[in-house]
Amino acid sequence: MMMLILGEPRFIKMLQMIIVAYIEKKTTIAERLRSAWCVVFFCRIWFTWIKLKTFDSTQSAENNTSKYFITRPAYLSVEINAHNLLYLILLVKQKQLPPHVLHVHTFNSQACESIFGNARALSGIYSTIINFTVHDFLRRVQRLSLLNDIKCKQLNDESVNNLVFPVHYKHRNDRQSLLTQSQTGIDQIEIEQVITDAYHKAIEMLDGLEILNLLEKNRVLGLKSLSE
Repeated sequence: MMMLILGEPRFIKMLQMIIVAYIEKKTTIAERLRSAWCVVFFCRIWFTWIKLKTFDSTQSAENNTSKYFITRPAYLSVEINAHNLLYLILLVKQKQLPPHVLHVHTFNSQACESIFGNARALSGIYSTIINFTVHDFLRRVQRLSLLNDIKCKQLNDESVNNLVFPVHYKHRNDRQSLLTQSQTGIDQIEIEQVITDAYHKAIEMLDGLEILNLLEKNRVLGLKSLSE
């Protein structure tokens, strides 16, 4: 039913933008932000249209939402991930976090699960202790964080005394390009302009559908209205 309303190409385009925003390794930070917020505005416009549209007088608004919209967990995921990405960019621009925290493609479940294995490996090969407390885990994670910070910094450091960490040859170029991209581009990102562009892109994706006409009629199509 969702695809009948939006059309399959638009729905697929939205999924592609999610991949660009959170999964593709070489996406620029600005493009990640633009794609993430384009999906947010796309879903907000879609959701607002469902609330205004009269489908069946016998059905409640909640039933219409569940029938014609994505699931609530999926929508919350779209909103939370976009806001989290924006917050991380702001913290990096304010120099409160290092640039490599914006490698969001590493925020997947496999990478998170590997943290536990790496934390256990810090016990050493001669230790028989395989379990540890939450306090021990947090202490080990701090050591892993420091180690990863050193790894990221050494990629662009050409000094003779540079520490060299083993990196698989397939990932060496990707990691170098990602770090350079983050360091040189984040301070130049105009966040408000990127989000405005994302809003206009979402409007463009829905152009020609009844959705925009109904929102314009009710005066809720503006960027400010959709953000309230």
